[in-house]
Amino acid sequence: MANNFYTLFIKNNNLNENLNIDQLSSLFTYTIDEKKSQKEVMYDLVLDSASLELSHGFNEEVILKLNDINGFSQDVQDEVINQIQKMDFDIALAIEMLGGSNQVFKNILINYLNEYSNIDETINELLETNDFDSIRKIIHKIKGVSLYLGSEKLLYIATLTEQKIYDLKVTKEDIRSFINYHNRMLEYIRKQV
Repeated sequence: MANNFYTLFIKNNNLNENLNIDQLSSLFTYTIDEKKSQKEVMYDLVLDSASLELSHGFNEEVILKLNDINGFSQDVQDEVINQIQKMDFDIALAIEMLGGSNQVFKNILINYLNEYSNIDETINELLETNDFDSIRKIIHKIKGVSLYLGSEKLLYIATLTEQKIYDLKVTKEDIRSFINYHNRMLEYIRKQV
């Protein structure tokens, strides 16, 4: 089921009359901003408002072409969410990284949940005191294990956020976006164990 966990970037801000923004806003958190580079922020999906092509925000592969947003049926929504989750979490990649061991993979997931299930609380406390160096250290640790979880996207987002902290260009919104994505990963991991 689609919810505001999934973010959408709308590019080519010439909103087609067939595009029902009210319905779209009930499906995704979205932004319309042609000036913002997609590489500055990681969106789950990118909608080209001119062609109505819906693509992955991470690998830019086209998922589908919409006829109009009103035709965004529950089946289509479910397929889009399924495609996002495949991009978020690749079990085959994780098992390959772990030498083919399903058991080691399950153990990593369990250990990860034990260590990082409440990390959002810790990061939020650090955010209140502007302790970005401690936040960077946590994100660095998560980055180090991300491929063992099967998430190239988590690796990318962690790397991007860590670099913004190093460059002193990170915002609290960047950190909150990282937390939101990480919480989504945790939810998916819980379903695997």
